[in-house]
Parts: sequence; structure tokens; C-alpha cells
Amino acid sequence: MRIAVDCRMSGKSESGAFLEGVLPFLNTQRNTLLLVGCRSVPRFLPNPEFCECLECDVRPFSARELLFFPEKSAEEINSCDVYFSPCFSIPSGIRIPVFPTIHDVVFPDSSFGAFRRRLLYRRAVAKSDGIFTLSESGRERINSRLKCRKPVFAVCDGEPSCITGNSEGEQENNPAEKIKPEFLSGGTFPEISGSPSYEKAASLIMQVLDSVRTE
Repeated sequence: MRIAVDCRMSGKSESGAFLEGVLPFLNTQRNTLLLVGCRSVPRFLPNPEFCECLECDVRPFSARELLFFPEKSAEEINSCDVYFSPCFSIPSGIRIPVFPTIHDVVFPDSSFGAFRRRLLYRRAVAKSDGIFTLSESGRERINSRLKCRKPVFAVCDGEPSCITGNSEGEQENNPAEKIKPEFLSGGTFPEISGSPSYEKAASLIMQVLDSVRTE
């Protein structure tokens, strides 16, 4: 499987930490990763020969990304099977299945900031085929506050919710029934306190992404 991975948030905030935690476990010999925003393959990846870099200086959440994303970059991303992002910024012109990450539903204090954030959340939900989040509580807030009817997968909070089912009603087009357990090999990262390791989070992400190819 060829996976486009948005790396533009690497080294920045919670999204970057999450990306750098799961990325080594996505970098297996069965996947080719297109690293969007990287000029070179990060040294911490175990299989650099299965990585390609797509230089991209377009800032996440910028007007250029949302409306005028470079066609060449979009074409390269669209040559992949699926697009994965550690945040909820999605470039325009992406036609392949999209799986962003919403860490939590938080709104700024200012009315304009809250309005803009709500629009970005709704845009991400509308353009996605499924959404990753880090906790069951985050999943519940995405469903309730954003009125999300897309599949939402909690990857770092106890047993994966996509395996156990939805806590509040069924969501449309939930691919959970098509997912079979799959465990990736790789190095060991420190576990998040009270949560599964990055390896387990990456395993769930791959189960979801693999389900797209088998549909």
C-alpha cells in the first residue's frame, strides 16, 4: 500500500509528537510512505528505502492550502492509495480516501477564532472518509459537538473503539466490520501513561487504512 503521510506538523505541538510516535511503525516493508513536507527521510525511520519525499512549503490551515494547493503536489498525493494526517488540515484537490486526526474539539475564546475553528472542523469531517482521535472522550465530543456521522476511531485510550463498536448509536459507512486484527513489528516506544503504545496505535491505524483497499 502507498500511503501519503502529512509530515508538515513534525516537531510541532501534539500533532507532531503523535506523528513521530506512530510513523516508525507505519514504515514497514509492506508499505511505501510518501512523506509530504519532508526534504529528506527522517533518520529515526527503520526502513528509509520504503519512503519517498514530497517537498511542500504550504502551511497547514492556510488559505493557500485550503483553496490553492499546488496541482503537482496534489497529483503526487492522489497517486497514493490513501492520505493520513496527524491533524485535521486537508489540502484542496485530494481525491483519494482521507483520514485526518482530530485530537480534541477545542474552541478559542474569541468569537472569530471559534467560528474559524468550527469551519475547519466541519471541513475536515466533510472531506474525510474516517477520523482518528486519541481518546474515547475525544471521540464522543467529535460525534456530539461536530454532529459527525463518519467513522471515528479512538487509537490511544483502552481497547480500540472501532473493534468494540460505537457507544452512541451506529455511524454510517463504518468499516469496522471489514477490519481484521493485524499487528506490526518494530522497535519499542515509551507507552503513553494509561494508554496503549504508539505501536498499538499504528496497528489500529493500519487496520483502518487497509480496510479501504479491500472495500
